[in-house]
Amino acid sequence: MVDPFGTPRSSKFSGDRFIPKPVGREQGFRALSSLWRQYYRRRNQFPHFCVSDHVSGPDIRCPFTEPRQDLGLQQSQQGEVEDLIDDVSANLVDWGFNGLVAVGLDDSVYCWNPFDGSYSEISPELIGADRGPVRSVRWSLDGTCLAIGLSGGVQFWDLVRFKLIRSLMSHEILRVDSLDWKNAKILTCGTSEGSIVDIDVRVKSSILLGRHEVHRGGVCKLKWCDNEKQLASGGIDKVVHIWDCSKSSSWLHKFDEHKAAVRAICWCPSEHNVLASGGGVDDHCIKFWDTQKGERLDSVDTGSEVCELIWSKHEREVLSSHGSKSNHMTLWKYPFMLKLTELRAHSSRVLYMSQSPDGYSVASAAPHDSVSIWKNLFGTPGSHKVPPRKRKPGTFSDFPLIR
Repeated sequence: MVDPFGTPRSSKFSGDRFIPKPVGREQGFRALSSLWRQYYRRRNQFPHFCVSDHVSGPDIRCPFTEPRQDLGLQQSQQGEVEDLIDDVSANLVDWGFNGLVAVGLDDSVYCWNPFDGSYSEISPELIGADRGPVRSVRWSLDGTCLAIGLSGGVQFWDLVRFKLIRSLMSHEILRVDSLDWKNAKILTCGTSEGSIVDIDVRVKSSILLGRHEVHRGGVCKLKWCDNEKQLASGGIDKVVHIWDCSKSSSWLHKFDEHKAAVRAICWCPSEHNVLASGGGVDDHCIKFWDTQKGERLDSVDTGSEVCELIWSKHEREVLSSHGSKSNHMTLWKYPFMLKLTELRAHSSRVLYMSQSPDGYSVASAAPHDSVSIWKNLFGTPGSHKVPPRKRKPGTFSDFPLIR
C-alpha cells in the first residue's frame, strides 16, 4: 500500500520554509481615525495610546500590549494527499488532542503523527465497502474517539484499541458532511439534506436527541461555542444560523448577508458572543457577528474565496485560507483586520485547516495536493505565560504567606 504522506512532489516544498516579512497592511477597522492609520504605517507596530481625535463616541484604546516579533513562519512538515476531494461540504482534516491529524481520503481514514511521520489507516474493508466515501472526521474533545461521517450515518472508532465502538446508520440520512462535539456526550451532525442532528453517544444505540431541517442544499460547517450554549451552522444556501440550546429548539438568529456558500466559521475564544464567518467564490468576505444582539460587527473583503477560518487561542489573530487564483492563507490582526502575512504552500484552494491541541500550530490541506504543518504559527509555547507575582517589601515580608 502506498504511503499517502510520502515524499513531496516538488523540491521547493522540502525542508523549512521561511516567510521573510509581513506583507502590506490593509483593510483597517472602520472606526479608526486617519491619525491612527498614519501612525501605524510609520511605526510598523501597535501604539500604546488612546485615539480620540476625529472619532465619534467613546475613545478607542489599542488592546495590544506587545507587538509580535515572531513572524518568521516555517512550514515544518508536508505530505502528499492525492485522494483528498475538492468539495465545499466535506470536512476531512482534524487535529486531535492526542496529537494525531485525521485525514479522510476517499474510502479510508489516515491518522497521521506529523512529528515522527508515522500513521495508521482505517481501511475501506474496516469501514465497509458500501459506507464510503468518507465525508467528515472529528476527534472527541479528549482525543480518544474519532467520529467519521459517511454516506448514511456515523461511525465511532477507538484508535487506542483500533476498534469500531459503534455504528449509527439511517436510511433517512444521505451523507454526513459536518461534525462537531458539544461535549463528551453529545455529537452534532450536519447532513447533505440540510438537517442538523444531535446524537447521544453514551447509549449503545446512540439515541437521536433532535433533528432540525434548516439549510437548503446541505450543511457545510458546524461549530459549537466553547461555553456549549450556542451552535453556529453554515450552509450551501449562503446562510449562517445561530442556535441557543438554553432557549428553544428553533434557531436564534439568521444571518443571510453572504453571497456564496458558508463553510468557514469560527468562534472568538475570549468573547463567546462573537462569531466570524467566511463566504465562498462569489462573496470573498469575512464577517463578524454579535450573536447575542444578532448584529453584524464588521465585514472585510479579502479579494478571494474564504475556505476556512481559525481564531487563535493565544493571540488576537485570525487565520483565513483562500482559493480562487491565490490559494494562500492570510494571518490577520483582530479586531482591526490588518494583514500580517500571507502563507503559500498549496497549488489548489486551501479547503481544510485545523488547529493543534496546544493552539500554536496549524495543519492545512488542499485537494489533490498536500497536507502542510505550520509550526508555531500563533506564537511559541511558553511565550504567553504570566510572570510570577513579585512580593512587595513590607512589615511582614519575611514571613511566609498563608495563601
